[in-house]
Amino acid sequence: MSVSATFRQAPREIAADFAPSQLFETLSYGVVVGVMNIISSVSLMALVFQGDLAYALPVGIGIGLSCSLITGIVTALTSSFRGMVAGVQDSTTAVAGVAAASIATQVTGQTQVPTVIALLFTISTLTSALLLVAGRLRLGGFVRFIPHPVIGGFQVASGVLILSGAFSIILPDGVGPAFEADALALWVPAVILGVCFYLLTVPERTRGWIPVVVVGSVAVSQLLRVLAGVSVGDARERGWLYNESVNSNNWSPDVILTIADADWLAVARQSAAIGTVAVLTLLAVLIKTHALDTATGADIDVDQELEVGGWSMLASLPTGGPPAYMFFGYSLLIRKLSGPRRGTAFLSILFLAIALLAGSAVLTIVPTLIIGALLIYQGLDFMMIWVWDSRKTLDRSEYLLVVSSGIAVLLFGFLWAIALGTVAAIALFVFRYSRIDAIRHAYTLQEFRSGIERSPAETLVLEERGNRASVFELDGYLFFGTAYSVFTDARILSPERPMSHVIFDVDGVTGIDSSASVALAKLVRGAAERDLMVHLAGPNHIVSDLVSQVTTGGEALHVYSNLDDAVAACEDAFLGPFDFRREGPVMLDTLFSSMVGADRTEQIIAVLNKRDFETDEVVVEIGQEAPGLFFLQSGALTAQLPSESGPPIKLRTMLPATVLGEISLYNGGQSTAEVVAAAPSTVLHLSARELTDLEESDPILAAAIHRVAAQTLAGRLLHAERALRTLRP
Repeated sequence: MSVSATFRQAPREIAADFAPSQLFETLSYGVVVGVMNIISSVSLMALVFQGDLAYALPVGIGIGLSCSLITGIVTALTSSFRGMVAGVQDSTTAVAGVAAASIATQVTGQTQVPTVIALLFTISTLTSALLLVAGRLRLGGFVRFIPHPVIGGFQVASGVLILSGAFSIILPDGVGPAFEADALALWVPAVILGVCFYLLTVPERTRGWIPVVVVGSVAVSQLLRVLAGVSVGDARERGWLYNESVNSNNWSPDVILTIADADWLAVARQSAAIGTVAVLTLLAVLIKTHALDTATGADIDVDQELEVGGWSMLASLPTGGPPAYMFFGYSLLIRKLSGPRRGTAFLSILFLAIALLAGSAVLTIVPTLIIGALLIYQGLDFMMIWVWDSRKTLDRSEYLLVVSSGIAVLLFGFLWAIALGTVAAIALFVFRYSRIDAIRHAYTLQEFRSGIERSPAETLVLEERGNRASVFELDGYLFFGTAYSVFTDARILSPERPMSHVIFDVDGVTGIDSSASVALAKLVRGAAERDLMVHLAGPNHIVSDLVSQVTTGGEALHVYSNLDDAVAACEDAFLGPFDFRREGPVMLDTLFSSMVGADRTEQIIAVLNKRDFETDEVVVEIGQEAPGLFFLQSGALTAQLPSESGPPIKLRTMLPATVLGEISLYNGGQSTAEVVAAAPSTVLHLSARELTDLEESDPILAAAIHRVAAQTLAGRLLHAERALRTLRP
C-alpha cells in the first residue's frame, strides 16, 4: 500500500480505535506512551542545548516537542505499521549535539542560537531528501542483507538500554542509594509490576488485563500520594513523579525564521556531522523497521517507511528540529500490549501538543513507577526472546553473534555495531559455506555414459576402462573456501586408482572467484606429468572465467559446451586404439553372433530389408505406428524430439551394431521420438508385420530376433538404472 492510500485509510482506523469497545485501551496506552515521548523529547533536546547553549534550552524544548509532534502525526497517519510512534531520536540527536557544541565555541552573541537552528534545519533537509530518494528507488530491500543475528543483537542492546533507562527514571540519583527506604519503595514495586506485565502478555487470554492494571496502578499511586499528604512538588523531589521542567516559554512557532541571522559558514564547517546524521538516520530507519517486522511478524513495507520518514521530516522542517523518525521501542510496546492500533499512536503524539501548552503539568499524570514498570517489561521481553528463548532456536554460533552484537551496540554504538556484526556474520557464512561440498555428484564412466549408443564390443571396452575417467558435477559458488578442495580431490590424484581423464561439469556453478582459476591452473600444470587429461563442460562464461588463469599445460585441458560432449570425447579416447567403426557390417554380424550364435546370424540378415538413408533423412517419424526393428549396419542415427522454440532436442546417437525400435514394438504403441540419419547410413529393417509373419513361418528364427531386441532393451534398462542409482542424492 502506498503512503497516499494509507493516509486515506488512516482516519477510519483511528476512529475505530476510539470506538466505545476500544476506547479504554486506546486512552490508557496513549496517555502512558505520550508521557514517555514527552520525557524522551525533553531529555534529548537537552543534549543539543547544553553547556554554552544551556540558556536556550526552553527554546530547544519547544523545538523538540513541536518537531516530534509534526513528525509523529504524519507517521501515525501514513505508516504501514498501525501503531507507529515517531519523535526525536537519541543517536542522531547526540551527533547533532556534538556539532551544536562545536558551533557554540565558534559563534557567539545573538547569532549563536539561530546558527544551531540552521544546523538542525540543514540536517533534517538533507536527511528527508535522502530518505525520500531511497524510498522512491525501492532501496529498502537492501535491509535483507543485514544478517538476522545482527538484528537480534540490536534488540538485545535495545533491551539493555531500555532497562537502563527504566532504572534511570526510577532511580534518578543512581544505584548508590538504591537500598534506602524511598528508593526501595520505587524500584521494587516497579520491578514486580514490570514482571507482572510480562507474565500477562505471555498467554494471549490475559493480555486484555494490562490496560486495567496500568490505569489501576496510576490511580492507586496518585491516591496514595494524596492520602499521604504529599504535594506534586514533594512527589517530584522524592522521585515519585518525573522531576524535569518542560519549559518552552521562550519558544514560538516562527522560530525557524531566525535562521536568516545564522552564520552559514559555521554550519558548512559541520558538513561531516551533517552527512553522518543523514546516513545514520537512513540505516536506523532500515534496521528499526526490519527489527520491528521481526519482533511482531507484521508485514511492514520498508520502502514505504523510508518515504514516511522523508515526508514527516519534510513536514517538520518549519519547526527547526533535528531528524525525528520512528520509535522502535514505543511502537513495539503499543503492538505488544494492544495489537495494531493507530489511534493509540495518534493520541500519544497529541500529548506533545498538551506539553507545549501546559508544560510540566502533563508529566504529573503518570507516576515514574508506572513508566519504569512498562520499560522494565519491554526490556525483559527483549531479553527473554533474544537471550533466553533464542538459545533453543539458534545454533551456538548464531546465538553468540546475537549476544556479541548486543554487547557491541552498548560498547561502540549503533553504527559500528551493525558494521562489526555484519562482518562477523559474513565470516560465519563463509566458514559454513566452505564446509558444503561443492561436488554434487562424483562417478566414473563405468557408471555413467554419454548419449551415444555403441556396439556391444565398444561397450565392453568402456566397461573395462571406464573406471579411469571420473566425472565431478560441481554446484554453487566456487570461491577460496571451496575451490581448492574441489581441484585437489583425493579421487583425482589417488595412486591406488590413477585417472587418465577427469571431467568437471560446471553447469550448476553460479559463479567463481580468482581462487578457483588458480586452483584449476595448478591441477592442469601437474596433469601432463600424470598423463591426466582435464575436461571442462558447461556454460561458456563460467568456463572462460575458470580457464583465465591457465597459462601453462593448456594441452591437458579441453573445453566442451555440455557434459554429454565431454563424456563422449573421453569414450572416444578409450575406444580410439581399437578402431571399431571401420567395419560396420562385421560389427553387426558380431552383435548377432554374440546373442544367437553364428548359425542364426546369416538367417537373420537374410530376412532383413536393407535400406539406405542420406544425411538428415528421416528414418522413423515421431508417432509412427510400431515401425518395427532397425539394425544399424553403417553410418549414424540420431533420436530427437522436435522443439517449438529452437533446434530439435537430441536424445541419443546410435552407431553401427545398435538396435532401435524395440520399445514401440513391445509396447504396441507409437514411436516416441523422431530418428534421422546423422550421416549416410545403412540399416537392416524388419517391420512389425514381417516379424509377426516370421513368428508363424519360422518361430525359432523369430525367437532369435526377439532375443536380440530383448537383450538390447535389457542393456539399456540396466544402464539407465545404474545412472539413476549413481545420481541419486
